[in-house]
Amino acid sequence: MSEIESNSKLAHQLYKKKKYKEAAQMFWDIAAEYTVMEKKSEAAEMKNNASVAWLLAGDAQKALDAAEGTHLVFEALDNLKQAGMAYGNQAAAYQALNDHKTALEFYQKSSENLTQAGETEYKAIVLKQISQIQLQTGDHYQALASMNTALDSSDKLSGKEKFLQRFLKKIFK
Repeated sequence: MSEIESNSKLAHQLYKKKKYKEAAQMFWDIAAEYTVMEKKSEAAEMKNNASVAWLLAGDAQKALDAAEGTHLVFEALDNLKQAGMAYGNQAAAYQALNDHKTALEFYQKSSENLTQAGETEYKAIVLKQISQIQLQTGDHYQALASMNTALDSSDKLSGKEKFLQRFLKKIFK
């Protein structure tokens, strides 16, 4: 196992142990190594890992800085799933920074990419976030519509989600 693979494994272990700051820094350092090696896809993936970890560590600005522009790498490679996830990571950071307008734009792009990639579960998560922002910004009807679409996209629903889905079906039929 190479040093970079070993460090990646360690970073993932730190993440699982909820040592988010340490994991984020390791992911960031690995991304820098991949960048030097001109492995753009691997670098972008590690930047997104760092972004998620920094967001969980409570540093939304670092999370945004880490993920910024990574969607472009994946779009250039026609990797719609990763592009969608990269948009979603940036959207989550914007949401944590209370930039709801930009967060919604990035979540919409995430949803589009995930739809094209056939990723229904990730898309459902994104649509739930869109719904949450729409509720916060007073767009209640659209929030219900987004949640309805999210629940319809989910393969697995909790009891509460099943109840909500039945309720929303009555509204939207």
